[in-house]
Amino acid sequence: MAILDYLGKSSDSDPSSPVEHLSSRSSRKTLIYLVLTLGHMYPDYDFSAVRAHLFFQEEEMESFKQMIDTYLSDASRQWAATNEGSSLLDSMTKAIDEVIKIRECDIYSYNPDSDGDPVQEKGAIWSFYYFFYNRKLKRVVSFRCYCTSKLSADDFLIGAASDGEEEDALIDMDI
Repeated sequence: MAILDYLGKSSDSDPSSPVEHLSSRSSRKTLIYLVLTLGHMYPDYDFSAVRAHLFFQEEEMESFKQMIDTYLSDASRQWAATNEGSSLLDSMTKAIDEVIKIRECDIYSYNPDSDGDPVQEKGAIWSFYYFFYNRKLKRVVSFRCYCTSKLSADDFLIGAASDGEEEDALIDMDI
């Protein structure tokens, strides 16, 4: 809870937070909700170094749509091929809208430093995070997407298998 203490005590004129809409006292609660959401997504990761300048309020849904179109173009084509030509983006926004009413949301992106991104530890090539915050419903929906290299994923699987094999080998040994 150290992050909550820090965020709760920081001043309105915090010079380390150039994003005024998240560093003002009236919007600090929003920042706390976003950081708590990250904590729920990655409970084993320490977000105590997260600062307001890592979050950006998006003016409109367009930046989210651009990220999906850019980074998930292959997935979008496969989705359309297996779902009678329906759009992946339309399907995702419809699902999000059913839960949180996108038109009533403030949309934030989170752009962490490389050492502040939990998916970097998994060998991510790129990642992006969006948060849809509906104040009226008091809900936050997080959307994160990342890409890991095939080599990184294979190394992880091989490492996990070999770790188990070593344990099995030691069971039958007298030490």
